[in-house]
Amino acid sequence: MPPIPLFCLAYIIKEVLAKSAASKLLFRTVAELSGFFLYRSLPGYVSDRGRRELPGGARRSQAQIMKRELIDRKSWLTYSVFALLNKLAVHTHFEVLDIIGRENIPREGPFLLVSNHISRWDGPVAYEIISRPANFMVSPNELLGLQGLILRSMGSFPANPRFAIQDFVLNQMGRGEGVVIFPEGDIFRDGTTHAFKPGAARLALNCAREGLDFPVVPMAIRYSQSGTRAMVMVAPPVELQSYLDSHAEQPQQAVSSLTVRLHREVSHLRYCLGELGDRISLFTGRGLRSWASLTCLPAPRQPAADSALFAPSPCFGLVAATDTLASAEIK
Repeated sequence: MPPIPLFCLAYIIKEVLAKSAASKLLFRTVAELSGFFLYRSLPGYVSDRGRRELPGGARRSQAQIMKRELIDRKSWLTYSVFALLNKLAVHTHFEVLDIIGRENIPREGPFLLVSNHISRWDGPVAYEIISRPANFMVSPNELLGLQGLILRSMGSFPANPRFAIQDFVLNQMGRGEGVVIFPEGDIFRDGTTHAFKPGAARLALNCAREGLDFPVVPMAIRYSQSGTRAMVMVAPPVELQSYLDSHAEQPQQAVSSLTVRLHREVSHLRYCLGELGDRISLFTGRGLRSWASLTCLPAPRQPAADSALFAPSPCFGLVAATDTLASAEIK
């Protein structure tokens, strides 16, 4: 049996210790106090409380200032330690980790990465692929106790509207770091890519309007039935300029259009990996011609077993060809 990853071990310890109300309160108090003193003694502690100016000359509104500030708790020390532990956990758990299109993730500079969410291994796999400090949007429930202490050290921040998320993302991207978001908002194991929440598209357009130059990169992850093989496909960045042009006059429509575009990009990538659950949803809406049907979509290669799983498929052309249809439906 492969060793349990560090974040899973932390969660188990938290659950064991938090059996009673008293022990739970004591555990959280110790965790928070240790984190308070630890992160103020390490390099990389950042607090933007009360600041109106952001990188790139952006200014915060009064409503944004009233929100709670997010703190970057990464440092060269925490990243070095957790990157090594994460690499050991990922490469121990998975016998094979295949990556297609890794060159589409920038080696330096800011980026926004969006991906499907089908397992708790998605975060560690993305952490391993990026191979440099990045920031991960996660559920607030994941950031409680000792587990939260570890995840914050790895670059996680809560998807909570009470926090100034846009300011935090602007600040981190201004430093040249990437941001990873799973727009489905939860883990879904039914084989389909559920509708994306608009937060990722809204952040992308707002950051672009502030003058930041960064790519928006779609990614898809799939695992074998045995759970020992994983494949990741990364697509070329999505062009934001057309959505940015319409964002000034019709911001909601621009956010909705980009959200649908990102959803279809990830759905196409999953289809190229052999996942058939999104085959119908890729072509919803009114067709451009009365004779348009699903028969024009070629069937992907079906994996017979884990040994023949994830044969590369030239599907990027399919994504580009069907993008015109998706844009026409949105308009």
